Amino acid sequence: MIKTITFIRFPFKSRMGGEELHTIKLAEYFRSKGFKVRVISSCPILINEFKNRKFEVYEFFPFKAPVTKVSMLNFILKYPWNLFNFSRKFNADFFKNEVGTFLLNIGEKILFSKYLSKNSKKVIFMEHATIGNFMYKNPFLRKLKKIARLKNIAIVSVSKIMKIELEKVYSVQPVIIPNATYDFPKSFNERSSELRKIGYLGRFTKDKGSDVVLNLAKKFTDIKFLISTEIIKNKSKNIKCLGYLKDEKLETFWKEIDLLILPSLKIDPFGLVVLEAMQRKVPVIISDQVGAKDYFENDKEILISSPSNFESKIKKIQQNVSVLDKIKINAFKKVHKMTSDKMHQQYLDLLK
Repeated sequence: MIKTITFIRFPFKSRMGGEELHTIKLAEYFRSKGFKVRVISSCPILINEFKNRKFEVYEFFPFKAPVTKVSMLNFILKYPWNLFNFSRKFNADFFKNEVGTFLLNIGEKILFSKYLSKNSKKVIFMEHATIGNFMYKNPFLRKLKKIARLKNIAIVSVSKIMKIELEKVYSVQPVIIPNATYDFPKSFNERSSELRKIGYLGRFTKDKGSDVVLNLAKKFTDIKFLISTEIIKNKSKNIKCLGYLKDEKLETFWKEIDLLILPSLKIDPFGLVVLEAMQRKVPVIISDQVGAKDYFENDKEILISSPSNFESKIKKIQQNVSVLDKIKINAFKKVHKMTSDKMHQQYLDLLK
């Protein structure tokens, strides 16, 4: 009988990003190893991507992820009904050949992990997202700590920087499996050193450093800032909003920029965009809150700064732009060693 692996995700919001890409690639890897892979989700992105790749898809809409006071209240009130509906639709027979169940968001971890631990050989808590104050104030925290101690539960983080936070939340030591690179692009950023265009790719929010980027644009009026967001009110003239980028538009973005910045104010578990830039020989400045900092040497393969010191870093680059050549070449060599084969094998080992 073919062994099954199930990904479960009920997000608060849905947008294609590093977490979604990571899940899709991992699913494709498991299928290549002979597993039957499926998804149970309310996430339009994952549903469409899994369908396009001919995976088994189960659409289920139990709740909005409990990440606000209102959504948590609604979650608590509907808790028994959601658990009943889930266990009825996805009963023990559904999971009889299950070797691994991946839970990606907080709602399913709270609600279904205990039930799943009785029916799946292994239940994996995937921790891609930032751990905020909400987690420590979560009324189900005691329940989560208890479940996390079960023998067939594993907590997985994509970086070392999350380890302390996750230990506080679950009171167990997580498994660290860092992100990796996928298919390398056919073309690279081979331009000579210059600093005319700075790029930002990802959710343009305060915790990701949006205010830092806007202030930098005001300070460096001779530099053009290309940002992957729909619209910015009262923006500087040197800011260009590109909207959501993918496929050809995304590759054009990489070819245009001379530097990528990721000035996160709060812990960013990894920052997959860092690896994507390095693959294309684009140098990167990240804040000391980004998980990727633990895997690259500062001032050699990457530039690392506190969010408040980005202005000073960019001024130094302007004084010696050739430093970008050294950074991007060293990073390009290093990122070749961070292959998805190694990462995926570590996930496979979890299921043994």
